[in-house]
Amino acid sequence: MSEKLLTAKQVSSLLAIDICSIYRLASKPDGLPSIKIGRRLRFKKSSISAWIDQQQKEEVRQCSGS
Repeated sequence: MSEKLLTAKQVSSLLAIDICSIYRLASKPDGLPSIKIGRRLRFKKSSISAWIDQQQKEEVRQCSGS
């Protein structure tokens, strides 16, 4: 594993949203991609970036009516 995994607190800081929102987003089927290790959630920074890109594309698609 070459990519360091982030904690929910680190992702919260990265996205500038509260940690409860991180857990809520991670619990949704199409939400924030996470990896469960034991009882803890971890996140790949690259997966978070890809998810943000996807959210932006969906937002643009909704605004343009496509």
